[in-house]
Amino acid sequence: MKFAWKLLPLLLITGLLTAGYAAKRGERSNERTSDEPFLLVVGIVPGSMADQVGVKEGDLLRSYGGNWVQSIEELEAVKELAVDSVEVIFDRGEETLSFIFPAGQLGLYLEQRLPELEYTSDAVVLQGIGPLDEKEGMNNSFILSLSRTANYLRDTLDYTMLMGLSGAAFRVQMHYNWDMSAILASEGYRCDLAALEALGYEYRYLQLEENMRNVEAVRDAIIQTIDAGSPVIAFRLIEFPDWGIITGYQKSGREFIARVYESKRTGYTLAEAFPKKVYLIEGRNVPPTLREAVIRSFAIAQEVLETERIGDYYCGLEVMKNWIQAIETGAFHNLRAEDFNRIVDANAWMYKQLAEDRCFAAAYLKRIAPQFPDIQDKLLTIANLYATEAEYLNLAFASEEEPPIVWAADLKSQYDWTPEMRMREINYLRFARVKEDEALKLWREVNAIYNPEPVEEATEEVIEEPPESEEGQPEEQIQEEETQPELPPGPGKLHGEAQ
Repeated sequence: MKFAWKLLPLLLITGLLTAGYAAKRGERSNERTSDEPFLLVVGIVPGSMADQVGVKEGDLLRSYGGNWVQSIEELEAVKELAVDSVEVIFDRGEETLSFIFPAGQLGLYLEQRLPELEYTSDAVVLQGIGPLDEKEGMNNSFILSLSRTANYLRDTLDYTMLMGLSGAAFRVQMHYNWDMSAILASEGYRCDLAALEALGYEYRYLQLEENMRNVEAVRDAIIQTIDAGSPVIAFRLIEFPDWGIITGYQKSGREFIARVYESKRTGYTLAEAFPKKVYLIEGRNVPPTLREAVIRSFAIAQEVLETERIGDYYCGLEVMKNWIQAIETGAFHNLRAEDFNRIVDANAWMYKQLAEDRCFAAAYLKRIAPQFPDIQDKLLTIANLYATEAEYLNLAFASEEEPPIVWAADLKSQYDWTPEMRMREINYLRFARVKEDEALKLWREVNAIYNPEPVEEATEEVIEEPPESEEGQPEEQIQEEETQPELPPGPGKLHGEAQ
């Protein structure tokens, strides 16, 4: 009863504030444009204040304590100012809802989103191309982009099958200078070419010249491909170095409509940058049968484990040794911030990609094993090795201790990536290396039956302009480097910084 008497004045004051704010909010709403971001409720913590008052998934959080909020950062800033109960306003369709929350946690999961894209009158759009997201670990951006493109072109191979057929599910590699490009299917061992070959596509590869002299030629080629009804697989449509899909264009090709990772829109969005590289699907050769493509993938699985180095990348079992040695013996402090961040993030991405890829390797092998009764047991044994490896690697993310796999943004100083954390990661990697070695022995037995002769590797003969390395070195220079002594594996030496 005492609480009720105390609450009544507060509710009266809140009512007055709400009325005043409603007018303010109406003025603010009139100023909004179709591109303004908003906070979408994507989850409710059971039993929380938000759950009790009836906030629902799909509501839009508009205001906190009289402050218009459009990002997580803005919300956190105004929450720090709150010392008592505050009014929080939501939109639910055409309805506006006002609730009183205590200062502190709301009990909500929020994501920043943008309104759906409004096309210009001259827009040309290929509708029906699926989203690119991290759902169920689909983080190989080229393979997922190709899968979505292939599905649009009425091919039925999904992400799991393309991961296996291309060898991406079996590959692991590391850039000698800790570059995150090591996780891309288009770098090092070229799983992108193997995937395109498995589909039987005729394609052109174009790369934007450093001085952008060919930008209009590339733009015209993209427009012509879209006009012909084929999506374009493109690299770096946003700031993060991922592959994505150009799904259309507007304003005479000055704006590309796209599917990208981390999009704030449910539907298509606008590309934020002109792509650095593109694959233009122009037709189809006679593709290999699915059985032929699967048999070829057996040879690729062995090859990616036995290949020690391609250009700037350590590969296969060799990379496991170098990776372990690098994080075991390196001094990861007193570095330039950009060098430290690059190393930590590359390490995390490589580890995450390895765990996810082996999940798909296991799923692929379990799917195709019944088609090969004579080696079914071997394929299922390899699948179980990969599944066990992935399960063990994923324990690092569920650790109750200080997690060994971290991102640079999570660390306050370079000393926070401790030797103890790195040693725990090494233990996970050593376990993974044992499983990889056991898998390689079985792959040799499989290929003694199905690929007694070496399978010719996919080449870039149909590519117009051979790509340069991420460092911008000509292809000829990389070939010369391969005849030189092996690069030292220690991280201090690898990036050339005094330790």
